[in-house]
Amino acid sequence: MPYHKNLKMDTTVNLTKEEAAYLAGVFDGEGSIGLYYCKSHSVPKVQITITNTDFNLRDWLKSKILWVSIHNRKPNNGRLGTKDLWHWKVSNRGQVKAILEVLVPFLIVKLSQTKLILSLLDDEKEELGNRDYNKNPSPELRKRQRDTEVNLKLLKRSQTAIVH
Repeated sequence: MPYHKNLKMDTTVNLTKEEAAYLAGVFDGEGSIGLYYCKSHSVPKVQITITNTDFNLRDWLKSKILWVSIHNRKPNNGRLGTKDLWHWKVSNRGQVKAILEVLVPFLIVKLSQTKLILSLLDDEKEELGNRDYNKNPSPELRKRQRDTEVNLKLLKRSQTAIVH
């Protein structure tokens, strides 16, 4: 039986329970989750990534989650024997939420980070509804985003996050 979450847009994550557990393990070991500010937005971009050198894993991910962005990258260190990399990235908030909700029961290393991001996404959805998250968030929501960014950095450094 497929283990999936379906939100608006193309956010279907249709994995078996075993595949979801496998992807959670890959994400725990090779993935990253973050809030990143860019010049064009006043609020942070939520992004999850996996970077790896195994192209069989890349192809498996491509076959399972059709709407993600995957880019190949040549290493820039010029050392002999260095493998090409691929970089799997999801930065649409609905898609990030869909993937993380499927992975959360199986995560170990990135569980706290994931729960923090999911909580922020829920708060944004509650306040903004279907409006663009970049359009006029309240000062409280902006503070929540900044606090989440700080707490996420603390969790990545294996320090205790400040819970609000």
